[in-house]
Amino acid sequence: MAERADLEIFQGRPSLRLVLGLILFVLNFILGWPVVAALGAAAALTGDPFLVVIGGPVAYAFSWFLLGLAAWLVGPDSARYFRALLRWVVRRWVVRSG
Repeated sequence: MAERADLEIFQGRPSLRLVLGLILFVLNFILGWPVVAALGAAAALTGDPFLVVIGGPVAYAFSWFLLGLAAWLVGPDSARYFRALLRWVVRRWVVRSG
């Protein structure tokens, strides 16, 4: 409580690494299970099971690769942003409940 916890860090421009990492996180969620489900539906419609048998694990593995790359990219920057946000949330909670 002695030091002022604010969200000043969010007023500056984020680094390119952080922006690219967040974009890759979003792509990871788009290319994970939804693509596997779409491949399953395409396999059912076309009658070709290899679309999902081969394409499903490939798409799923690629989404995990994107997740790892995104985590590597945002690693150092995200810790600073998360720490600032956590301090602000705790300070607001303590002030309101006290």
